[in-house]
Amino acid sequence: MKHILKFSTPLFVACSFATSGLSAETVELSLAKVLELASGHNTELTMQMERVVQAELDRDLAWYSWIPDLRVGGQYSKQDGILQNTDGSTENVKRDSLSTGLGFTGTGSGLTNSPGLSLQVDLADAFFDPQIASRNLSAAQFGEAGTNAQVALRAAELYFDLMEARRHIELVGASRANADDLAEVTRAFAEGGEGLQSDSEQALVYSLILESSLEEAHYRYESVEAELARFLALDESIEFTLSESAIVPLSIYNAVPEFGTTVATALQQRPEIKQAEARGDAVRLMQKKEKWGPLVPTVAANYSYGEFEGDGRGFASESDDRTDYSVAVFWELDGLGFSNRAYSVKQASVYRQARAAEAQVRADVSSEVKLALDAIVHSEKQFKVLTRAVDRARRAYQLTRDRVFENHGEPLDALQSMRMLEDAEKMMVKATARYNLAQLRLLTVAGGVVDAETVQ
Repeated sequence: MKHILKFSTPLFVACSFATSGLSAETVELSLAKVLELASGHNTELTMQMERVVQAELDRDLAWYSWIPDLRVGGQYSKQDGILQNTDGSTENVKRDSLSTGLGFTGTGSGLTNSPGLSLQVDLADAFFDPQIASRNLSAAQFGEAGTNAQVALRAAELYFDLMEARRHIELVGASRANADDLAEVTRAFAEGGEGLQSDSEQALVYSLILESSLEEAHYRYESVEAELARFLALDESIEFTLSESAIVPLSIYNAVPEFGTTVATALQQRPEIKQAEARGDAVRLMQKKEKWGPLVPTVAANYSYGEFEGDGRGFASESDDRTDYSVAVFWELDGLGFSNRAYSVKQASVYRQARAAEAQVRADVSSEVKLALDAIVHSEKQFKVLTRAVDRARRAYQLTRDRVFENHGEPLDALQSMRMLEDAEKMMVKATARYNLAQLRLLTVAGGVVDAETVQ
């Protein structure tokens, strides 16, 4: 069965196959390979990585507020006509001026309208914003780690679904071949007068039913195959095959871990908890900023340097250097302070929501650990029971088949034995996949990392 896999960029495709030694037409998938692809190719994870980049830029921008703005340029102005003096009299004048240098739009008197270097810093912003941005960056980084863990787990789940679907095709195909053999034997017995025609018809009907089931199994495989390709964002010009013939039970845990120890580890290591804590810290700092910010002043400083020349008669005068300085300190209260108070109260509510969300994440983690431990216990028991069931079903079918083919048994017994064997083997495949996923899920919910090294 072939399928086309998607990569996000041609460059990645070239690099990926150059390093793996595979041709550009086929990718051989194993669980380790799927996890490797998921770690660098899932769209959701890529977007989360970009959120980290944005958070890093936000942190840098918070510090950049200390850097002055720079203006360099010049301005020429000319006036020809009536000019009114401060005493109300008017004069018909011609005047012009030229200002160039560090700053522009200079005037004959007063400070430069657009200073060359200008710095205005709200000290509350300068103190709190870098800290808030740092906490948001931490939250984004922990979010990336959490997304990576969930993506890896989902990739493993899809891979086991694909393996299970492929194995179902093999099991249904084997059952159909056995049913065809049974139909042929019962037909021969019926034609020779040693058996019933009804037995031959029933065997043939079951063979046709299995033919339909085989088509359903192929459709299931292709559906899971397409979903895995979509999840990994792989290019449709690339085909893949499965390198493993069966789902091999993993042995991540020699024994089922103790609940209390596992929960304690999870509460310390889960990136989702650390993300919630970082978000809560950011909101707490924002609350402090809203509360104390109005009491902290804003500082402004301006500096300009350049050459200025002007004349009231419309003739060029001699130019000379000009330097301007200004410094200001001021406080600002929005809505006479009522708006500031409302913002502070609102931010306190947001902070309480953040802490409630953090508490819920901790509760979710404890519940996930409990469910993961239960899943390991029950899936392991089911795996062991079905291992014995499959062995007995194979022996039972072989014994029944031998009796029927020697015309010493009823064909319906062979059909029943055949169905029992197929059902037992399908359940065994599902139980093995469930057992492996239970181990990977426990590793994930405890704050561990599911990667290619884990499953090799």
